[in-house]
Amino acid sequence: MTLAMLYTHWKTAFRDPGIIPRGRGEIPEERVREELVNGRVVVTTFCRTCTIWRPPRAHHCRTCDNCVMEFDHHCPWVGNCVGLGNYRWFNLFLWFVTMGCMYMIIICGVDLGFKVSISTSKTWAQDVIQYPYHLALILYSFIATLSVVSLCIYHCQLICSGKTTYEMIKKLDESTEAPSGCNRLHETIFSPPPPSLFDLRREATSDGFEIESSENDPLLGNSCARPPPFCIHLKN
Repeated sequence: MTLAMLYTHWKTAFRDPGIIPRGRGEIPEERVREELVNGRVVVTTFCRTCTIWRPPRAHHCRTCDNCVMEFDHHCPWVGNCVGLGNYRWFNLFLWFVTMGCMYMIIICGVDLGFKVSISTSKTWAQDVIQYPYHLALILYSFIATLSVVSLCIYHCQLICSGKTTYEMIKKLDESTEAPSGCNRLHETIFSPPPPSLFDLRREATSDGFEIESSENDPLLGNSCARPPPFCIHLKN
């Protein structure tokens, strides 16, 4: 259980959350426009910091100073943004932490009950007071479980409704797909995360990145079936 928590925490913290490479173009006068995506009209905006037209559901993180695909939030506990690239690992991390806290409550409760059962004290209260560390761990784990379980339920609700934390707080409706309930939950948790837009093994060029269109982008999927500059790739 501990190894699972550490592994999912490490994947959430160090995996690319879906950062979009920055452009090198000029800043247009028109910074908001509407596009037809999968039969729905979606409002897209131009990021002046990254100098790119943001794909649907992508937003700029002020902490990381990058535009992130399907930006959910910036998590201070992992020190990274939570987005399309690591949202699966973030949810698994929450689930494993929940199971770890519940496991701690059960183990401490069983051990405390066993010690109380073999004690020779006259009252139950005197037996329990003799083991303050058990009580402290049970109380701490119970409080942690309540907070983490509520967070797990909240994110499960977000996944089933097809929204992110940012979209829920800002009351945005930017999803290009209809919510699919439990099917979407299964797809988010058990499907492999998309590859990063960055190829760290490729040699850097003097002119950096370029933005081009593509109908089969591995990260953006079907949402790339629209005019450029929504699909972003590193320049060869």
